[in-house]
Amino acid sequence: MNTSSSLPVDTLDVTAPPDATEVYGWAAHPDGLAARAFEAAVRDCAGYRVRVRGAQRSNVTCRRWVAIEAAPGADEQALEPEAVRQLAPQMSVTPTTRRTAEMLDDAAFDAIVAVFSQRARCEMQTLSGGKCPRAARWRIDLHGCEQAIVCGQHKKAWLQEALANLWRGIQPRCAHCGRVFNSFQDAVRITAI
Repeated sequence: MNTSSSLPVDTLDVTAPPDATEVYGWAAHPDGLAARAFEAAVRDCAGYRVRVRGAQRSNVTCRRWVAIEAAPGADEQALEPEAVRQLAPQMSVTPTTRRTAEMLDDAAFDAIVAVFSQRARCEMQTLSGGKCPRAARWRIDLHGCEQAIVCGQHKKAWLQEALANLWRGIQPRCAHCGRVFNSFQDAVRITAI
C-alpha cells in the first residue's frame, strides 16, 4: 500500500465519524494519492469542494471520510452536479443538505474521479439554445444571490452587457433580490477556476 498521503495519519480522527451536522460517508481506495486526486478534482466542480475528514488504514485499503458540499454562498440544490446523480447513485442529499457517499469500491471511486477530473463546462446557453460546449474558466458570483461558471467568451459577453448599464449611469441593482449597490465591484466577484 502506498503510505504517502496529503494528510498524515496522526492528524486524522480515525475513531469516529464527523459530527451530526456534517454527515459523510466512506470513499475507499487503496492508494492515498487517488484520494488526494479526488479531493482536488471535485474542488473544481461548479462551486463544490471536498474535504477529507478521517482515515482508517489496514494492510489492504485506505478509507477516508469524504465530504462533498457546496462552497459558501452557493445554491446547494442548483449546483448539484448531474454527474454525481448519474454515476454515483449512492450520493444522496441528507437532511443537513450534505452529500454522503456510502462505502465505495475501487471501481465506483475511480468512476467518480474520472467524472470530476473532466473540466467543468460553461453553464451559459448558445444562440441555438443548447449548452455551451466550451470549458468553464471563470466563476461569476453575484453577491451570493446567484453563481455561474462560464467560458472566457461568455464572461466577456456577460461583462459587456452588465457594464453597458453602468455606462448609461444606471446604478447596479440585483434582478433577484432587488438590492442596489454603490459599485459594480460590490455586486459582482469574478474568479478564475
